[in-house]
Amino acid sequence: MEINGALQNVGKISGTSFNDACFIYDEAYLRCPQSHAISISLPLSKKAFSPKETRNYFEGFLPGGFNRKYLINSLQIDDNDYISLLKYFSNEYLGAIKISNDSTEEDFDYKLIDLGELDFQESNKSNFSLSGACRKVSLYYDEKNNKWYLPRGGTPGNYIIKRCNDSYENQIINEQLCLITAQKLGIEIPESFIIKNENKQNPALLFASKRYDCYSDANSKFVENLSVPYRLHQEDFSQVLGINLSEKYEPEGKHYLKSIFDILRLYSSNPIKDQKAFWKMCIFNYFIGNTDNHIKNYSLVYSKDLSSVKMAPFYDVMSTLIYENVTRKMAFRINQKINIDEITREDFKKERKLIDLDEEFALQAFDELQMNFKNALLQSEEELVANGFFQAKEIAERIIQLQFFNKYKL
Repeated sequence: MEINGALQNVGKISGTSFNDACFIYDEAYLRCPQSHAISISLPLSKKAFSPKETRNYFEGFLPGGFNRKYLINSLQIDDNDYISLLKYFSNEYLGAIKISNDSTEEDFDYKLIDLGELDFQESNKSNFSLSGACRKVSLYYDEKNNKWYLPRGGTPGNYIIKRCNDSYENQIINEQLCLITAQKLGIEIPESFIIKNENKQNPALLFASKRYDCYSDANSKFVENLSVPYRLHQEDFSQVLGINLSEKYEPEGKHYLKSIFDILRLYSSNPIKDQKAFWKMCIFNYFIGNTDNHIKNYSLVYSKDLSSVKMAPFYDVMSTLIYENVTRKMAFRINQKINIDEITREDFKKERKLIDLDEEFALQAFDELQMNFKNALLQSEEELVANGFFQAKEIAERIIQLQFFNKYKL
């Protein structure tokens, strides 16, 4: 694990297979006064964690959806064999975590590439495992010279490049539209932009998002005149809460919203600020019509020495309801309601009581987002259209046609 820019051995996973794999902290690491747990769900302890606890945390690093199925078929392994998948990405960094078969650190290296010729599958083999359904790769962007590099040998990138499949029309423009709108409404987002892929065989758009889990400073190393970023530790809320990937959408009888607010109160270095930020994210997902707001799309990010933690910026958000045959069920309940069509302002009012959030702030945040949402959306649409992404206009129109605009006269 990278702490203050240096790798430290924090522990190991042992066992005969994925069925009995257990994580245990390294004794020397535990004796260090500055040691911190790698996850809220895996507190510092001399005892080994159970196979279930181990799986729920470490499986959270792996890609899902099509990418996972592709790898399982290619490697001809059991669907549940997350250990083999971790080995496939062996010696690669996952946030500030490095999962390796040895303690040898690779040489840093960056390879200049042409984005139009980028092979996502081949890049992932030598680069980075990223969770999620879309194909993603971590690259290094030299903003000054507008050049892209493929990190090699465990070298960190500073941007995530995403290419989505054809399941959702204009998904990348949809996501950028939603993110810009969220930012205009006071919600923190990572810096992002759309890239027009010039590859004639695959002209699909690419989505570039600056990694909030990396940073550079005056002490950063340089490779080929490129400042090598440090990694910041992070964990999404499925890892924080020790929840298996199969339950990232809230099952019956659970209350994920309350669990997340409880975590923020207990562990955030600025709990009031982070509670307010997360509440606004929840309201925004409701207004934008995003029913894919599962707990892996919210994360905590730590300081470089792990001494403080805060809510990560808003990411992986789009309007899912503008597409046909998409579920109307939210990823977690608001006042025990899961169907977005049944949820109202009154339900948010009652939910804030269940999670013990200040009523004045909770309702004021809802009303302000309601009042300013349409203008922020249309301004964001104009920006994208001005940059040549004309599909943003149709996407915005579809969002405006959602029933929330009629319900609240937005």
